[in-house]
Amino acid sequence: MRVAIVSDIIPGNIGGVERFTVSISEELKKRNIEVDTYDRSAIDNWQEKWYDKYFINQRRNLQIGKATGRKIAASHVDTDVIIQNSIAGWNLRQMTNIPRIVIHHGTMRGLYYIHLPPDISRQMKLSRYVGLIRMKGGVEQYTANGATSVAVSSAVAEELRQYYTGINPVVIPNGIDTRHFAKRERTYCRQKYGIEMDEFIVCFTARFGVLGKGFEELHELAKLAWKEQLRIRFLIATDEIPPGWPDNVLFVKNVSYQELPELYSAADIFVFPTRYEGCSYSLLEAMACELPVLTTRVGYAKDLYRDINEIAPFIFEKNSTEEYWKMLKQLVNKPIFLRKLGVVGAEYVRRHNSLDIMVDSYVKLITKVTKKEIPLPL
Repeated sequence: MRVAIVSDIIPGNIGGVERFTVSISEELKKRNIEVDTYDRSAIDNWQEKWYDKYFINQRRNLQIGKATGRKIAASHVDTDVIIQNSIAGWNLRQMTNIPRIVIHHGTMRGLYYIHLPPDISRQMKLSRYVGLIRMKGGVEQYTANGATSVAVSSAVAEELRQYYTGINPVVIPNGIDTRHFAKRERTYCRQKYGIEMDEFIVCFTARFGVLGKGFEELHELAKLAWKEQLRIRFLIATDEIPPGWPDNVLFVKNVSYQELPELYSAADIFVFPTRYEGCSYSLLEAMACELPVLTTRVGYAKDLYRDINEIAPFIFEKNSTEEYWKMLKQLVNKPIFLRKLGVVGAEYVRRHNSLDIMVDSYVKLITKVTKKEIPLPL
């Protein structure tokens, strides 16, 4: 069995799609499946042009598809199935008859309809409409036609049915390494980040430049805590450190995969006021480390809201800073309750979102799509 995984990623990046690509590649190999990964590095002598920003990277995805198609055709070993991350290599649809599985980590048109900050410019709104609804949305529809679609949450599946024609996805949530993401010793983790044992720590992780991840809300929450002189500190892991934040915020830049469990274990709660998600790795990782969460009812959080009664009150329908602040102040003095809540979340992730559970689902799907049995791992 040979699988080609196609992604529009920069090798070495640590975002959700990159994490998925690395994880599924490694896990499939453990099951005696050969894997070829095709990303931007597959393109010979690629150079961005000034006009690429107006075409929302579709030329690059086109070139990834061309390079993938050529290399698969030139290979002396047959490829049994192609797994495409969203619209990466979208033109493979017309280049090959190899069965394709398209992974929808979210939807382009669903991303357009998120509630944006009120100060966003009309030019940005127009650009998002053209880019996400017309261009990327159209390409997403084109890519999925003739392929088997996978949605990473029931919310993404709903969007695919609502905004597109003829896409009826299988739902396979993302999986994480639950052996790696587990609670670490609290005293050591706090000492590592210079945190006092009696401080209440709010954790948050996201890339700063990604629109709608919740930085605006975190900024407001930090200012409210600073103004009221509460012993709350914000531990934020990101890729760049923005200016103008109050002194109760500790930024940690470019935290490695290996260090993430220590970051989560140093905190009391994970606050994630995101406007849009498919199936957030940050949310799953924090929960696996027994960190209770406050988040918005988007993406996989809708599944959590439906499935876990104890956690449902802390998954808000609207992305309201006031609601987050009100709940945060109520929880500051409830350490025992928070620890119990964290255990409930960790148990759920172990039952539903381990790597083994995710990859078992993909192996079954690959078997169904290719009609070839996959041998058990050695």
